[in-house]
Order: sequence, then structure tokens, then C-alpha cells
Amino acid sequence: MGLFTLYVVTLLWGLDVAGFMQFTTTLFNNPKVSRYSLYLVYYSLSSIFMMLIYFLKPKLRYKSLIIFILYAIYYTGYKQNLIWIKEGWFLSVTTIKIFWMYLSVFILDRLYNGPHKKV
Repeated sequence: MGLFTLYVVTLLWGLDVAGFMQFTTTLFNNPKVSRYSLYLVYYSLSSIFMMLIYFLKPKLRYKSLIIFILYAIYYTGYKQNLIWIKEGWFLSVTTIKIFWMYLSVFILDRLYNGPHKKV
């Protein structure tokens, strides 16, 4: 739950309020369900991929592949009108979201007594 707060409440809602990014409200009949479902999907995908990068520490080519996949997912959502991003801000907003998720995983790991120790 701490990761959700660090990522969604501080960044995604902040981008939404600032007018840089919004999730569609027309995916389902209920606009709130539509919007929060997309928040949950994008949060889940971002957090899983960033935790894989952080805890497994893959080689650079695998990290690059994972980050490329995240950009592709965001771009697909953008082109399918699931995410609205202010014109000309796609790369900046997406990069900030990816970096912020990695930073959130890092912060939570440090708060829970440092890096994962193998037994």
C-alpha cells in the first residue's frame, strides 16, 4: 500500500490535477470505475516491472527491454485514448512516471531496512 501512495497519490493524481494527464472516463458505464480501473492497471504494470528491475538487477539489455515495454504500453494506451496526455508532453510525462515508480520502489526498500538480503 505504501507504493500505491507514493506513486498514485503523489504523481498520477498530481499530473491529473495539473492538467498534464488524465485517464479516460468512458471505458465503462461508470466514469469513476473506468478511471480508477485504469489507474490500477497502469499502477500494477509499472510497479511489477520496476520491482523486477530493482530487485532482480538484470543486465542493462534486459532493463532496457523492460523500460521499452513500459513505454510501449503507455504509448498504446495513449493512442487508444485510454490516457490523455497534454499535446507534446508524452515523452516527458511517461519518463517521469517510469522514473518516479523506480524511485518509489527504492524509497520503500530503504524504509524497510535496506536492500533485500539473500539468505
